[in-house]
Amino acid sequence: MDSSYNLNSETCLISEVDNKRVIQLNRPNVMNAFDGHMIIKMQQCLESWNKDPNVDLVIIKGNHKAFCSGGDVLDLTGAAKKGDITRYKNFIKLMHSVKSFSKPYIALIDGLTMGGGCGLALNGPFVVATERTLLSMPETSIGFYPDSGSAHFFKGNFGLFLGLTGFRLKGADVFHAGLATHYASFI
Repeated sequence: MDSSYNLNSETCLISEVDNKRVIQLNRPNVMNAFDGHMIIKMQQCLESWNKDPNVDLVIIKGNHKAFCSGGDVLDLTGAAKKGDITRYKNFIKLMHSVKSFSKPYIALIDGLTMGGGCGLALNGPFVVATERTLLSMPETSIGFYPDSGSAHFFKGNFGLFLGLTGFRLKGADVFHAGLATHYASFI
C-alpha cells in the first residue's frame, strides 16, 4: 500500500484483501468518534482509492459496540474555540469523497451510529444495518442541527421527526425506514 494514505494504526485500521480495502474505525473508548486526524486520513484514502484501478470496493466498519458516534465533540469544539475551522472544512471534504466515490462503498453499521457516523454511512450507496444497529442524529440535544449530510436522507414527516428529536432507530427499523439498503441479523 502506498504510504501516502496509511492511516494511524491506533485510530483506523486498514486491511487489503485482493482489490478490496477495509477501513475499521478504532477508537472504542469514544465509540469510534472521529477526530481531525482521522477525517484527513479517511478523506486521503478515499481520494487515492477512487483513482486507483487496483481498488474495486471499500468497506468501512467500526469495532466493538459502535460503527461511529460521529465527530469527537471535544476535538472539534476545542479547535473551533481557537478559531480553527479546518476540521469542519475537512469533514465536508470527507463527506464529498464518500458521496462522489465512484466504486462500491459499503458501510457496515453494526452498533451505535450517530451524527457524523450517519454521514459516513448514509452518503455512500450501500449501508448494511444489523440487529445491533442503533442510529440517531442527537445533535439537537446539544443545540446543533443534523449537519453531516444525513438529513437529506430523512424523508417527509418521519425525517423531520428524526432530525428534530434525535429519536433512535434500532436494527431492522433502520432498513424499513429506508436508511439502510440491506439488513443482516449479524455480521
